[in-house]
Amino acid sequence: MKKYKISDIAAMAEVSVGTVDRVLHERGEVSPETRKRIEAVLERIHYVKRIHSKSVSCHKTVRLLVIIPQYHKGDYWDRVREGIERAMTHFVQCTFQTTYLTYNQFDINSCKNTFRTAASYKKDAVIIGPTFSDETFIFASQLSLQRVKYIFVDALVRNAEPLTAFVPDNVQCGKAQARLLTAIMDHSKKVLLLQSKRVGDDTSIASFERQRGFISYLAENAPDIEYVYGVYDCKPSRNTLDELDGLFTAYPVGAVAVFNSQAHLLVHQLKTLGRLTVPVCGYGTNARNVQLLKDGSISFLIEEHPEYQGYMAVKAIADNLMSGSSPRPVNYAPIDIMLKETVDYFLHSDPTVSLK
Repeated sequence: MKKYKISDIAAMAEVSVGTVDRVLHERGEVSPETRKRIEAVLERIHYVKRIHSKSVSCHKTVRLLVIIPQYHKGDYWDRVREGIERAMTHFVQCTFQTTYLTYNQFDINSCKNTFRTAASYKKDAVIIGPTFSDETFIFASQLSLQRVKYIFVDALVRNAEPLTAFVPDNVQCGKAQARLLTAIMDHSKKVLLLQSKRVGDDTSIASFERQRGFISYLAENAPDIEYVYGVYDCKPSRNTLDELDGLFTAYPVGAVAVFNSQAHLLVHQLKTLGRLTVPVCGYGTNARNVQLLKDGSISFLIEEHPEYQGYMAVKAIADNLMSGSSPRPVNYAPIDIMLKETVDYFLHSDPTVSLK
């Protein structure tokens, strides 16, 4: 990763070196507009302020517990992990002793068991990637009673009170997804809204919010387009494939919206059924999704910068422990729309994609 000098930051923010120095060291007056511009640059390049004062540095190991869904290399949650690991190498004032616990995001019982295990760990801070609302809220409430700081990534949990959250605006993501698909589909046909089949609950927090945004967009901007609900199984059987095929038989499907990063699994099922004849939009730039985007099997992907979320979660913990700072309650991650014509430029140029 490139190391930025103060002069680099000044050039990017279009201010003088002295102005950047005043913001970094909190001395002298800087107009709010200029300060905001400089801070935006600092956040974009993940600038690390080296703090040597004993009064603001960590004097102990930070026991960090990370609870996220299971993942394969290059998947959405693996990229959250990469962001976390990257941040821990930057904030050297704190020594992080990190434990990862993962759960099956398609099985509520796996989530419950993982939270039960997590309760027995000694921890100073927790990063949570929530899937199931009620179970996460119960665990978060226990953390609050123990005065353990916790941060959400990927999705918010209603009524919980984390130190902060770094998440995409999932409702807006759903609206963007609806706008993309309705722009190219036949309005006389229906859009199929697909959720992954889960044990013990209908949907994840993020998927539910994306679907809510999608339906809201249709109501406001394309009321002539009707929609139908469906599920698909990430580990399909003959029965679940027949159920999926039945949706296409029963309805004139004109587009498919997938509300998680598993669009590649659905696309392969549609190919098996001979039903991949309509545009599909999903989430995440994992390698399998990108391959299908490039060959036209997927029309659009929405990218939510999971590395950024993981990195900023650790930064918030370090800042809070070092200086007692209180971050904003919710911080929204960038959102990008990927096309087959543009995805290579995103993957090769965005500094948050490759953390090596």
